[in-house]
Amino acid sequence: MAHPHKLKTIAEVKNFLKKVEKTGAAAGEKYKDFFAKIKVKSEAYPDTENIEDWSSLMDKEPKVVIVAIERYKYENSSDSEKDKNSKVQIKRRIAKALGKSSAEELTEQELNDNLHKNATGDINLGDKTYDENLNEISVDGGDDSGKKGS
Repeated sequence: MAHPHKLKTIAEVKNFLKKVEKTGAAAGEKYKDFFAKIKVKSEAYPDTENIEDWSSLMDKEPKVVIVAIERYKYENSSDSEKDKNSKVQIKRRIAKALGKSSAEELTEQELNDNLHKNATGDINLGDKTYDENLNEISVDGGDDSGKKGS
């Protein structure tokens, strides 16, 4: 099955950016937080130093743009262990895909590389939920301990 959005060229990245206009920031300053985070070089954003606007972002290679966007979305997702789209579960899915024994073993580079691969369709992380030992958690509520007796 094809991934919903493959991003291989700068044109595809630009089209994708149009879809990411609302990243959670207020209407008048919708990108201020995004650019504030990515313009400072860090392990999370290693190749985006001094990017302050869309123009300077578009001067970068597609992979840098995709990683910046995907990492920002990751960093701004919930921390809930049960939320399928939370950073906890995303990190656990990547660790599982890489054959790690825990999500804590992931490096920042591995996280960024796999966020990029998922966005471009090179891998599909799916939507399974995992516990801290990377065991799949059943979505059908197979645990009967929560049932009330009569």
